[in-house]
Amino acid sequence: MFIFKRVRPLWVILALLLLAAIAIAASELSGQANKSAADAGASSADMEMASLETIKPPKQGPPVDWAAERRIRKQLESQDKAYVPLVDKAKREIDASGAVSGGTGKQILTAAGQYRDTCNTYADVWAKGNCVTRANLAREAGATRVASAELIVAGADSGKADALAEQQAKMNEARNTYAKEAQANDELSDKDKAAIKSSVVPRAEKLLADTGDLVTRIASLVNQIQSQMSPAGLAGCASSTVASGGSVEDGVSSLLGPVTSLLSLAKNLASNAQSLLDDTSTLTQ
Repeated sequence: MFIFKRVRPLWVILALLLLAAIAIAASELSGQANKSAADAGASSADMEMASLETIKPPKQGPPVDWAAERRIRKQLESQDKAYVPLVDKAKREIDASGAVSGGTGKQILTAAGQYRDTCNTYADVWAKGNCVTRANLAREAGATRVASAELIVAGADSGKADALAEQQAKMNEARNTYAKEAQANDELSDKDKAAIKSSVVPRAEKLLADTGDLVTRIASLVNQIQSQMSPAGLAGCASSTVASGGSVEDGVSSLLGPVTSLLSLAKNLASNAQSLLDDTSTLTQ
């Protein structure tokens, strides 16, 4: 009795190998996309804190609780210092597994919420002294921290990227309004102007370089995704071998929208970094 073994045709074997290659490519591209999202969120966090550092008291000495102002400012600095290692941990997890773990994500969101709450308390201090533009900037910086944290945790997500871009624009506008008002009224002392030059200007310059690099890297990622989608003949062959719903190629093509949103966000961050530098120039004139 002869047993006939069913031999798969060569084209089927090649198609399966191609499917495996596409799956690996999709996984690698997804990891790169999530890493880009984390980098964008980290740059936003740097800009949030740098924006808060531009807030200085008016020379005229409004009725502000200065003891509370100094205490809350130190609390914000402490919270930001504790936040940075969490973001770094998230990046390491993305490098290792392609995504942020649930535990780290929860820590990041909790820390961001605490920072926002402290920013709101800080804003209240300035509002009571009728320093409206300073209060607005503090509130928008806190809200931006939450938006940037959500992007880091979610990874490449169009909705989160667009939400951060929108919130960044609000913070950027609030800072610009504060800077123009402070400059027009000659509100800042020479000492505070010098402090902004020594602390905020270097941070703004680094942000400008970092976000410019981020734009380049995400644009390259968009090109990689498009190139993976372009050979329709080979990919189509692989897709046709999938017996049940959705090809692996779909995993690659589904990244295009989120990564395109990340590219738009990165360009906005670069523009806002330049705006931060311009605002520091306005404040220190």
